[in-house]
Amino acid sequence: MKKSKKDIYSNKLKDFENNKKSGILNRNVHRILKLIGKIFVCFILLSIIVFSIVVTALTVYVMKATDTQTDINLEKQSIVGSEHTSIFGENEKGENVKLNVIDSGVKRIWVDIADVPQIVKDAVVVTEDHKFYKHDGVDFFRTFGAFSNMFLHFWSSNQGGSTITQQLLKNITGQRDVHGIKGISRKINEIYKAMSLEKRYSKDQILQAYLNIIYVGHGNYVGIATAAKLYFNKDLKDIKIEEAACLAAMIRNPGRYDMLKNKDKIFHRRNYVIDRLYDLGKITKQEAEQAKKTPVIVHRGNINKDKQDEYQSYFVDTALNEVVSEYMKNKKIEDWNAANEQVKKSGLKIYTTIDIDMQKRLESEYEKLSYPKNIQSAFVIFDLNGNMKACVGGIGRKPVGDRSTINYATSHNSLIGPGSTMKAFVYGYEVDKNNLTYSSLFKDAPCKVVQGKPWPENIGDKHTDKMITVYQAVKKSYNTVAVRALESFGKNEPRDFCSFLKNKLNFWSIVEAKNRTKDGRADDNSAIAMGSLTQGVSLSVLTNALQIFANGGTFRKGTTLKKVYAQSGEEILKTENKTTQVISKDSSAVVNRLLRGVIVDGGTGVGANLDSMSIEVVGKTGTSNDGKNLSFIGATPHYVAGIWIGSTNGKDISKSGIRPAVVWGNVMRNVLRNKDKGKFSTVAAKEQIYCSASGLLANGSCPKKEIGYYKRDNYLEKYCNMHR
Repeated sequence: MKKSKKDIYSNKLKDFENNKKSGILNRNVHRILKLIGKIFVCFILLSIIVFSIVVTALTVYVMKATDTQTDINLEKQSIVGSEHTSIFGENEKGENVKLNVIDSGVKRIWVDIADVPQIVKDAVVVTEDHKFYKHDGVDFFRTFGAFSNMFLHFWSSNQGGSTITQQLLKNITGQRDVHGIKGISRKINEIYKAMSLEKRYSKDQILQAYLNIIYVGHGNYVGIATAAKLYFNKDLKDIKIEEAACLAAMIRNPGRYDMLKNKDKIFHRRNYVIDRLYDLGKITKQEAEQAKKTPVIVHRGNINKDKQDEYQSYFVDTALNEVVSEYMKNKKIEDWNAANEQVKKSGLKIYTTIDIDMQKRLESEYEKLSYPKNIQSAFVIFDLNGNMKACVGGIGRKPVGDRSTINYATSHNSLIGPGSTMKAFVYGYEVDKNNLTYSSLFKDAPCKVVQGKPWPENIGDKHTDKMITVYQAVKKSYNTVAVRALESFGKNEPRDFCSFLKNKLNFWSIVEAKNRTKDGRADDNSAIAMGSLTQGVSLSVLTNALQIFANGGTFRKGTTLKKVYAQSGEEILKTENKTTQVISKDSSAVVNRLLRGVIVDGGTGVGANLDSMSIEVVGKTGTSNDGKNLSFIGATPHYVAGIWIGSTNGKDISKSGIRPAVVWGNVMRNVLRNKDKGKFSTVAAKEQIYCSASGLLANGSCPKKEIGYYKRDNYLEKYCNMHR
């Protein structure tokens, strides 16, 4: 039977109502299940929290039962000194001597607890930790709340849960991790240390340290007495109830409750503190009402620091800069200034490689050194293991300042043109590869024509067109032979040599082909043999590299640091003490003898001769192509030292009559007095007599014979065929 339209409509309406009821039921079931899920998750999280608290309590119990010691010192001298980074060096007796204390910039007026008014102590305690005098360093109820909030986020901000003792520890150690495993680990460690601290010190000692270490705003102002002077221009003993409440109110967030900027916020927070004082019976109702009626009245005062001797040697500057660089790597800080400020304020103890006596002698020599205003000079000394012993970065006494003076010896912003000093490394590289020997012959002539002129030329645009030995070329610093030596063994030789300098000898400023400058320049070409570098090189890097020809071919990156300790006593920033063999021992000995000729056989470095002191010297002079940089790097049996003399106004000084090797010799005669004697050992090399004309083994007919030094796997086997 056919249904009527009314019946059809009625059925559809019933279906709609049924579906609606079913949907509501489903949604309700979904909500119930969701609520059950939340309850279950909360239960799991609460179980985790309870478990964490139990573990924490057990940990504390074990620690409390087994060890009650902490290395935190709350004495005034320790608290004040902990914010200053100290630099140490060893004297001749092997004793650590403090070289400098770096001012952190902290401004503080210290106050003993006996001189703190009771109302100030009460205001701080009732605000920050009202159970301070009852607990043993930890308030476990507040700690439970803080742990719970880490997981369930009851409060939008991180609830402290820390007692005054724990807050003191945070300020001293700087450890403030609040999230994850690190946060839990820090909290457990903090609980242990807080309880240990309470066993060693009285409540008054702990409160005294806390009141003198809290940050009170405006950059570097620290301590409750400092705040009284800064905001009210009063001594702490004269502070009134409402002012004490302001000081206590500010501690939690000095920026938010800055009395100089946010009077409304500090007013409401201050009144809360006053109410707390009344509720806990520290003041009467009348005193509370009167204090709350009083407006916040600020009178800014001045805090003057005692001036200290701010002199820092160039060596101390260099050590601090090295610490900052390492600190940036370890802490993953990208801003140098931020890392520098942290280092100054971290209370680090930096033990350096300095030779204090040597540094003083070197400074004395440079205070006497005198050149025209447009000429500067620097000097640096390392031992043969890369430890810097002394340095000066400029002529005269170093001006007072926080590393603001240019250090021409070590600064990354004061790179020099090394000139012919680079030839020592060219010959060392080729000797080690067995491409040439002490007496190999090369033609003293330009290799090519560049811009219509023969290139390269020697000093004075001269060349002899004769075949000369490597020894003669090194002694007279011939550009022609150095370039030929680098070009003669393959088109990639300059590039490979460039890589050797950068990767083996720490020439970090080298520009390789893959990192060409915007104008297309790079250092991987033949001109590098004459020291023509795109960016130049640091004098300290250049000097330190010379160690490989004095210590048997090993290299260790230069450093000023021995050890660095955090305020807690933990050793941090361990320096990389990696020594690598970059050329063989016999290669080192061969080049050592090549560089000896520069000093004793009419070479360019005769002024550096220290034979009169029984000190053997090897070395190499250098003049940059533009004549703005003059240098000499030399080695003795115990040290390598480098000098740079350069123009600061862009003028050529190569014809000024200044001879860096002579100045080097004069300085070292004083610096090395009673410190260095002896000769280099050359036993690694094989001695042979060669003919200076042919470069081969000399026979009886050779008119001029010389003693040469050779690697034992690349020595002379053929006799001279020019003389019979």
